[in-house]
Amino acid sequence: MSVSYNLFQLMCSVNQSFEFKEIIEKIADVSAVYLPERNLRSTGLGRKLVLDSYTIYGKSGFKNKIEYNKSLSFPFSLVGSVHCKFISESTNGVSILIFSSGKLKISGGLSKIKSNHQQYIDDIVYELVSFFTGSLSDPTYNISMLNAQFRIPITPQIFRKFLFKLQESKKFFNIKEPTLSGRGRISSAKVYPFDGRRSHFAVDPKGSVQMFAFKSFDEVESAVKTFIEIS
Repeated sequence: MSVSYNLFQLMCSVNQSFEFKEIIEKIADVSAVYLPERNLRSTGLGRKLVLDSYTIYGKSGFKNKIEYNKSLSFPFSLVGSVHCKFISESTNGVSILIFSSGKLKISGGLSKIKSNHQQYIDDIVYELVSFFTGSLSDPTYNISMLNAQFRIPITPQIFRKFLFKLQESKKFFNIKEPTLSGRGRISSAKVYPFDGRRSHFAVDPKGSVQMFAFKSFDEVESAVKTFIEIS
């Protein structure tokens, strides 16, 4: 049984505030960027990412979008955050939401990363932060979401029996039974390993198990081990 990681999301802080004029002007005229290297790569240019899109939000919230036109006078003082989406042929896409306070929200895919997931996240955080701040340093961050998936050998016929076994183990804080929906299709059961958190397993009757909102790779591995031992 192997766990496949899908997505990550994290919050990062740097010891400086952001000047949105510099950031917006940096991304407005580019189609691709080369992020500063953290580890040596064969090209010597760094990680290449294509800028898919960027959105400028006003200080009043995410519903207030501001269009940038370099030929016109632009109200940089009214900008509250900037959201950039990047895509790459060799790795998964990644996005970064930059706040003037120095906080950044970074998220991206992990499906194309087959190993060393923690190293990949360390690298991409370093490179994105270095690109946008102009300072080469390892920032601190906290993962707020890891999504993953794996399979277990169950069938719809023994699905209810399996859920009862999980309940009997008393190693999970809450198990939400599936409900009938649509045309009689049985939805997934939700299994919560932590008290007061939204992290959970979504268990399909055919053995597909998805994991949502875990906060570290160690946490995922520990939760999966407990889940498999019971099953």
